[in-house]
Amino acid sequence: MYSVNNRSLVSGLYCNCWSSIPIVSSTRKLNFSELNRGISCKPLLLTTTSGRQSLFHVSSNAICKEDLISKTISKASVVSPNVSSPSTNLGLLVAYDDEYGGVIIEPECLPSSANAFASILQASLFDWTLKGKKGVWLKILTEQADLVPIAIKEGFSYHHAEPGYVVLTYWIPDEPCMLPEGPSHQIGVGAFVINERREVLVVKEKQCPCRCIGLWKLPTGYINKSEELFAGAVREVKEETGVDTAFAEVIAFR
Repeated sequence: MYSVNNRSLVSGLYCNCWSSIPIVSSTRKLNFSELNRGISCKPLLLTTTSGRQSLFHVSSNAICKEDLISKTISKASVVSPNVSSPSTNLGLLVAYDDEYGGVIIEPECLPSSANAFASILQASLFDWTLKGKKGVWLKILTEQADLVPIAIKEGFSYHHAEPGYVVLTYWIPDEPCMLPEGPSHQIGVGAFVINERREVLVVKEKQCPCRCIGLWKLPTGYINKSEELFAGAVREVKEETGVDTAFAEVIAFR
């Protein structure tokens, strides 16, 4: 038997919305033979520290660009065609465009000054509004907590929190927000344990609501983060009774 209680269910639900592209940082010649392995005819955007961008056409054989093949490039980054490189305009927050017409702000690049953050956040929101952006994702680390009230004042809303950070969102268009809700549930599990003599394992809770005092019940508990349902059932039985069990099947789900 399974029950649902309010708390968090899935913390990895927005990962595939946020993706970071690995940065190739080198002062030596780039190994393009490694770079294009497994990629067929996909354009790659190469950005150097000077801010100049060059478009390469990648095939299974070579990367063609007149005078730049095998030349020494310092601090180069390869960017997926589906995710933009971070904005580096002066006076605006460093951010990436996501795949849904929104913006993901880079938390490591937030201003340390509250006053600077307030002004640059306002300017960035204005810029994104002009560009027709939709949702804005803002991750604030624990050491940046003094920036949270500023974001709330500008209209951001809490989305979810984990140890070490909080995520806030802002919906720009004058229409219903289409951003996914934050995780809000936790899964509980109850174990129906029967032995070879067809005896059912039941327990009495030491600490429970008054209505449950003295009642015999199935061993129950909550699934841990990223834990499989069957593993959680076996673990809860062991923790509450000391009995080792083997998972057989799901009886019911509600």
